[in-house]
Amino acid sequence: EYASHLQVLGACAWLTGDYGLVSQSAEHLKAPDPRSPAALYWSILADERFAYQALRKYEQMAPNSAQSHLLLGDIYRQRQRYGKAESEYRLALAITPKSAAALYGLASAYFEFGDLAKAVETAQLALAQTPNDPEVNLLMGQAYVANHEFQSAEPYLRKALNAKSQMIPYVHALLGETYEHLGKTRRAIVQLKMGLSTDEDGSLHYQLARLYRKVGDLKDARVALEETRKIQAQLNQ
Repeated sequence: EYASHLQVLGACAWLTGDYGLVSQSAEHLKAPDPRSPAALYWSILADERFAYQALRKYEQMAPNSAQSHLLLGDIYRQRQRYGKAESEYRLALAITPKSAAALYGLASAYFEFGDLAKAVETAQLALAQTPNDPEVNLLMGQAYVANHEFQSAEPYLRKALNAKSQMIPYVHALLGETYEHLGKTRRAIVQLKMGLSTDEDGSLHYQLARLYRKVGDLKDARVALEETRKIQAQLNQ
């Protein structure tokens, strides 16, 4: 009953614009159940509003600055409003034409929207400013993999291995896919094994099982296939 009252409180506070109270009600909901869906829901909504308020204050302090447009571009991109994101990144580039951050944001928006050609073209401009940037190199590698240009993807993905630690398993998974299509089966196996922590639907384990069979390792193939079944069973619960 207490939890239901807190949920009503969060909803009422949201409607009245008291986002601090929304956040507080979410924190109280988390106390007995850190994984509470309602707590997570209200916490996300409150944090989003706080972010917008902070951005508005920043814009007042630095109106029409490149950084303001860059921040807005990032927000629109996260909300999948790619047209508005592109407009904001271009406004930032009009002020600072060689901004690697704005070029990366714009390239990311193109990639997420599915315009691979523009994503690669824009990411190349970003790499002209910061050739060893792991995030930009990862974006290039992603775009080439998505376009099945695996030979072109490999050097960028290798540079992307210097990315943030939480991104490294994903880079290994992409390298595994790349090496598989390049016919480098054993290297593909090594990379896929290092990327298995990103396997959310069992597809990487299934891919690994296929490669094990290809090299005659039937025992490990069975183990990988069993992991695929386990993951899919958990998803279907």
